[in-house]
Amino acid sequence: MQAVAQPALFDLLLTLFYNLRAHNFSLGISEFKLALQAFSYGFGSESEEELIFTLQVLWGKSPEEQEELRRMLIEALQEQREALRSEEQDARREKQDPNSEQPLPERSRGQGEQETAPEQDPGNEGEQGVTPRHDPGNVNLPLNFLPEMPVGGHAIRIPKIKPMQINANLDLVGSYPVRQRHMKRAWRYYRLMRQDGPATVLDIPGTVEQVAQNGLLLHPVMRARRSNQAELLLLVDSGGSMVPFQRIVQRLLDSVRQGGLSRYAVYYFHDVPRKALFTDKARTIGVELVDVLSGFHDSGVMIISDGGSARQSNSKARVRRTGEFLETLKRYTPHVAWVNPTPVERWQTSSAGDIADMVNMFPLDRNGLDNAIDRIRGKDIRV
Repeated sequence: MQAVAQPALFDLLLTLFYNLRAHNFSLGISEFKLALQAFSYGFGSESEEELIFTLQVLWGKSPEEQEELRRMLIEALQEQREALRSEEQDARREKQDPNSEQPLPERSRGQGEQETAPEQDPGNEGEQGVTPRHDPGNVNLPLNFLPEMPVGGHAIRIPKIKPMQINANLDLVGSYPVRQRHMKRAWRYYRLMRQDGPATVLDIPGTVEQVAQNGLLLHPVMRARRSNQAELLLLVDSGGSMVPFQRIVQRLLDSVRQGGLSRYAVYYFHDVPRKALFTDKARTIGVELVDVLSGFHDSGVMIISDGGSARQSNSKARVRRTGEFLETLKRYTPHVAWVNPTPVERWQTSSAGDIADMVNMFPLDRNGLDNAIDRIRGKDIRV
């Protein structure tokens, strides 16, 4: 009888994890790591039934979720069994002479029958001692990938195995609402073209006009080269409820660096910008708010914060302090856009709904980012 190795178990858990999230199960990376840790210490390793029970305890938040999880896990195990049968059949075909039509030896045939017929597997009855609650017609897949636990007594020996590690690049969140490629392209539309610098470009219309006035070409008319003079101030909410969004926010900041802007700056705050902003995410180096705003007079300002919608917080004090900050900000520039990484439907039941009445707020998706950039360009756009 085949045993499930750690890589096979990891693939099984990962497939089930994605399927459960697709069925709106409230599961995150911490739950996935907790399941790996539990199996590394031997929980749920004796049988399929224990595997199902362990995942029901760890991942099922209600009886309905536990029943749905059980059904989906049984289906996943059935697929695992079918894959094992297919591998065994392929292995037997390779051992058999392809030019011979003789059947397999009696011993090989008996091994094959044991692997596909659970009712004739006495080893399984001795290990389990009980009949699984799910369909007994299915082949029970033993999970003896860990060392055996001691029988009798109260002492439990922790198996000496290396816990399964999660690849740091594994995407357990899914695709982002806006690709970084689109972020880079969106900033190309934030332009304020002006002539700046020495006169090094030939002004053809000016030269033609001079010839028309004087009747001859005295000297070519030169002009300064046009360049993008757009400036941007980014105010980013850091820590607390913004931690789950730090990766996509960082992608947005990286795209700004490649946007070809004349000048930009990133400052951090927590919940509400106060009298000081910070130059680092840990908020250890502070700069006076007035000093920051005075350096970006009449420039575009983008605020990135959930406004309390991530935790469904509805704080009147936060709304009041945010309103005071926005009044201060409007003294320096009218080109302000607020980008919220949470969906629009969460705003109305939190402080973000009241904040959205005071400033142009947009979701952090493809259309929302385009509209936010149009807003700091001077267009009057709302969600």
